[in-house]
Formats: sequence, C-alpha cells, structure tokens
Amino acid sequence: MAGIPYGQTIESGLVADLAGYVPAAAVVERGQRREARYKLRSALRRVTKLKRLRSCGLPFGSDVVVRRKDAVHHYSGISTCGFGFACPVCAAKIRFRRADEVSRAVVSALNQGMDALFVTRTIPHSAEDKLGVTLGLLAEGRRYVANQKVVKGVRKSAGYLGGIAAKEITYGFNGFHPHSHDVEYYEHAVSLADFAALSSVYYDYLSRFYRQHGFEGLSRQHGVHVEQVQLDGVALARYVAKLQEGADIRLHTAQELTRWDLKQGRAGSLMPFDIACAFFETGDMALLDLWYEYERETIGKSVIRFTKGLRARLLPNEAEYTDEQLAALKVGGVDVVRFTGWFYHKIVRVPGLESRVLTALDTGGFPALVELLTVYHLDDVGGYYQVEDTSLGEREGLPMAALLDWMELSKGQRVELDEDGVTWLVQAPVPGVTAAQKIRLDAASATRLFDFLLLYEERLARWRDGLTP
Repeated sequence: MAGIPYGQTIESGLVADLAGYVPAAAVVERGQRREARYKLRSALRRVTKLKRLRSCGLPFGSDVVVRRKDAVHHYSGISTCGFGFACPVCAAKIRFRRADEVSRAVVSALNQGMDALFVTRTIPHSAEDKLGVTLGLLAEGRRYVANQKVVKGVRKSAGYLGGIAAKEITYGFNGFHPHSHDVEYYEHAVSLADFAALSSVYYDYLSRFYRQHGFEGLSRQHGVHVEQVQLDGVALARYVAKLQEGADIRLHTAQELTRWDLKQGRAGSLMPFDIACAFFETGDMALLDLWYEYERETIGKSVIRFTKGLRARLLPNEAEYTDEQLAALKVGGVDVVRFTGWFYHKIVRVPGLESRVLTALDTGGFPALVELLTVYHLDDVGGYYQVEDTSLGEREGLPMAALLDWMELSKGQRVELDEDGVTWLVQAPVPGVTAAQKIRLDAASATRLFDFLLLYEERLARWRDGLTP
C-alpha cells in the first residue's frame, strides 16, 4: 500500500469482511476472479455514493434465476448498474466484451489492408492535483493536439482514418495518474517517416499544452509512446476466420486498451479497486475519500470511444451497445435454480455468498448448492428450488441399456402416451438430488417397456391372489 496518504480517522463500522480476499487481477482461475469481484461489490454497496451501484446485483422485485451455459452458471433477473469504472462486476462484463469488440475492429482493419498504431498518452501531475482536473486536461490535451494544423497535415499524409480511445487510472506517490490508450487506424501501411513525424508532433504539442496550463513538460521517456499493431499473415487469417464465424477474439492490444480490471499496479502504485480494498481492510477514511473522488470523476464515462463513423466502417454488420446495455446483456442458457426475491436478499447479506452459489453449481450441481446453503442455515422452505430440466425432453430413443435402469418403477415414475402416439418416460424431481426428466422412447424401447409392465401387473395380481408369481 505504499504511496497512499493514510488518515487518522478509523470508521470501524464500515470495515468489511474481506478475509481471504484475493484481487481479481492477482489470480488466473476464473472462479477466484468472480468471487473477488462479487465480494468487493458486496462491500461497496455499503459505502458507495452511486445509487445504482448500491442496488447492483439485487433482485428487480421478483424471483432470481440461475442459468447454465457451457457448464458455467450465472444470474438472471438481477439489476446491473453498468458502471465500467466503479463496479467490479459490471466492469468485468463490459470490458470483456469491449476487448472482443476492439480485437474484431483491429482484425477487420488489417484484413482490409489498413495499418494500426497503439498510442499511450500521460499527464505530468503531483499528489496535490485532483483527479477531475487531470482527467479533464488529459481529454482537452488530446483535442488540442488533434486540432493543430501541423498534426492534421501529418495525419493526412499518413492516411489517418480515426481511432478507438480508452482511459486508465492508477494511484501512486504522485496521486491519481490518468493516462489514455488509443488504437489509431490508417488507410495504408504507415511509413517510417510518417511514424517518426506522428511520434514527434504528438509529443511536442501535448507537452506545449500542459506547460500552457501550468504543468511541467512531458517526460521524453513516458509522455507519449507510439508503437505499431502487428499480426503476421497466419495469425491474421486465423482471426479473420473467427471474425467471420462470430467467435470471440481478444488480441493483446485490445486487452491492454480495455482490461485494466485485470491489471496489477506497478511497484508503488495501485489500481482503483485496490484503494477500495485497502479501505475495507483498514477502515482508513482517507482511502474512502480517494474512492469517492474516483467514483465522482468517472461516473458517466464510457469504457471506450470510437471516432465518429469508424465503427460502422470496421464492424458494419454488428449491433452497437452502450456500456449499460453490455452489462445487462442476457447470456442465455438453461434455467437451473430459482430463488424467491426475499430469499435471495438473505444470500446477498452474507459476504461472498453470491459468488459461492455459482461456484457450487459449477462444481457440484444442485446437491452442492443445498449443502452450501445448509452450512449458512439458509434452508428456508420455499426459498429456492431446482427448475425442471427440459433439455432432455426432445431426446430421441432411450437406449435399451439405459431403459433397464428404469424397470423398477416407483411412485415418482410414470409412462405417458400423448395424442400423437408418442411414448414418454417421466421421472418426477427428487429435491436436492435430480431434476424432473421426460424422455421420448423409440419404438423398440416402448415395446420393451410395455412388455415389462404387462408382466409386472400379471405377477402382482398373482401375488395378491396368494398364488406363486
């Protein structure tokens, strides 16, 4: 936590239980990252000044459904705040999809014979400078440089088409450190002369702008950094194929542009969520003030921004979504468990339990969920139940070997013959064990089952009459 100005006031009532918490950026395993995000959001609900963040992840007022897609479980029917900077859960959803979007744009551009540059810009600052001031000057400085006649001329010579911009914020010895990342697109390969000219004018005019506003000039080493985005022929062909298939693509450049939520601060610096975690661990109100400053200055800011008209050129057939829409985007899948609204509120009140519910379902299914909630004494009758899995409803032809497992029929099993003459084998749900099943029998299996049932009834009748079966 080096570099943070710790205060003297401790508010113990706001200290959250983050025991065992590991920052999402510090782990590789998906389940651990998810648990870290959910646990931090749960703690932030208690202190945030953002109304939508306080209700993020809570039920709309009705039931909450857990759905399964590709063996991964997720919630449906809960609210989302859509904050790409201040909410650890929504930020991950938004930035995951933005990374894919930027990657697809890069691949599309390179496939069309365009070129791309990755540009990073910073601002000189001190610990006394407020984030709102430096963020504003960073944006104004980019506009100032872009409007200079010399810069316009160099860009025109290089074939500049537009760019995708993103902001990143860290905190260190000199206070908040905002910087921007841009992917700039050009009609053709950028020559060495144009590359050098762009690097020079970007630095010179941005440094001049900062000096005009009372800041020191930019560092030659870190002020403006320009590098080329490259993919070899084989890699480009592979990504183009994925692009055409609609598959997810995430290039290193796109990850660097959008996914600061997966980054760790360098020595002496912290990422914003680390500030929040440090407050919950210590109760130091100076840290909470830093978090409030960060919330205040990032609300309403989008994760990425395309130059007007560029997205339509690079991704002409893809729908465009806001950050809020991406956070609320339905994933799909099969309904697995349904929680009543009042019961889910009980889950939310236990730090970290929201994510553990999903992890239990991922690893052990409904029985693991029952065991988990029982440990927390959340076994209220009617609070939750397993949703009937109808994914087997249209399965054709129960194999003969499998049919033998159904021979000993009980009260929970029955045979149905529908109006079309189709035979179905129906198994009622067993709470905490299995969902209801309805399997369509092929002709051979239906005949075999009916033969068994006739024999069973005949022997049962003989037994009741006192005869030997």
